[in-house]
Amino acid sequence: MNKLAIFGGTFNPIHTGHLMIAEQMRQLFDFMEVLFIPSAMPPHKSPKGVTSSSHRLIMTTLATLDNPYFQVSSLEITRGGKSYTVDTLRQLKRTYGDEVELYFLVGADAFWEISTWRDMPLLFELSRFVVIERPGAAVKEQIELFCRNLLTYNIKYQIVNQMNSPGGEFVISDEARVYLVKSLLVDISSSEIRNLISKGKSVKYLLSGLVENYIIKNHLYLEERH
Repeated sequence: MNKLAIFGGTFNPIHTGHLMIAEQMRQLFDFMEVLFIPSAMPPHKSPKGVTSSSHRLIMTTLATLDNPYFQVSSLEITRGGKSYTVDTLRQLKRTYGDEVELYFLVGADAFWEISTWRDMPLLFELSRFVVIERPGAAVKEQIELFCRNLLTYNIKYQIVNQMNSPGGEFVISDEARVYLVKSLLVDISSSEIRNLISKGKSVKYLLSGLVENYIIKNHLYLEERH
């Protein structure tokens, strides 16, 4: 069965850390594609400081142009309103049918709050989840919390230590609905990038050149500059 990765987020802005994660996970799980879906209005974030969806969609498209395995969807922006993951997964299931298995890429910090997401139990029926640890986090504590959360709902999981499997020499469990990936990542955040831009600092190599030029041309993220 073909496997499709779903990578949602505000992408405010999309940066090289996002792209590295997507490419690592694509190779690790042998995804046919990674589908980037910029959100219209994240239900767990304040809209204050979030750049317009049209800018974020264009930046995401620019950032992914040079990778034939990366695609961008405007479905959440077109749908409008708050971007609930369950609605997106339902729509994608209707689009791709049973011939494609959906895998939702999510950071560990966001996954710990999944019990607050709309129709949470249904999410695991619609998609598998690839949970990616953030650099510098307390790994032991994360794993313990991860296991407790999953056991509450009797959800099978697998821990994938990519750092000890540089050649991908491990077996991905077909029974698991959630995979916790310990991976080699770069600690970059969109908020740090926005802060640097607002202070007139360089963000070269933190963003793709096309995205950096777009931000400069459109005078984005200068709100905090005095």
